Amino acid sequence: MKFTISKNGDALHVAMRGDFDEGLEGHLSALAPKIETKSVVFDAEKIELINSLGARQWLGFVLGLTKRQVQCSFEKCSPAFVEACILYPKFVPAKSMRSLLMPVECGCGYQGHYLLTETQWSRANVLEGASCPKCNGSMHAAVDPDEFLQSVND
Repeated sequence: MKFTISKNGDALHVAMRGDFDEGLEGHLSALAPKIETKSVVFDAEKIELINSLGARQWLGFVLGLTKRQVQCSFEKCSPAFVEACILYPKFVPAKSMRSLLMPVECGCGYQGHYLLTETQWSRANVLEGASCPKCNGSMHAAVDPDEFLQSVND
C-alpha cells in the first residue's frame, strides 16, 4: 500500500495505491498523524483489492477520523472500493463520495472504466453522452448501474 500526500488549499489530498489487506494497518498508523487538516480528499482510483481484514482496518481508521471531526471526501473510487462501500455501509461517511469509476464496455470489444460524478449518477441514464475511446460508439455499463450506485444513492 502506498499513500501520496499533497496539500490543496485547506484540504489534504491522499492518493491511495495498492490493496487493502492484512498489511494495511501499519500504513494507516503511519498516515493518521500526517492528517493535520480538518478536510481530507482520498483518491481511490488505484485501489484494486479489498479483503475483509483490510476493510476492517479501514473502517477503524475512518471512524478515528470521524471522531477527530475530519471531513472526508472520496474521488475516483475504483470498482473494488465501490463494492466495499456496498458490503460495508460505514466504509465511507454518508454522502462523502464525489466521483467513481464505473466498469463499461462497448460492442467493439472495449472494456474499461468511465468516471461518474455526483451530478451524473442522479440521472436516469448515467452514461448519457459517454462515447467509446476506441470506436467513438456508445458505451454501456458492464455492471447493473442501480446495484453499483447503491452506496452513493443510499
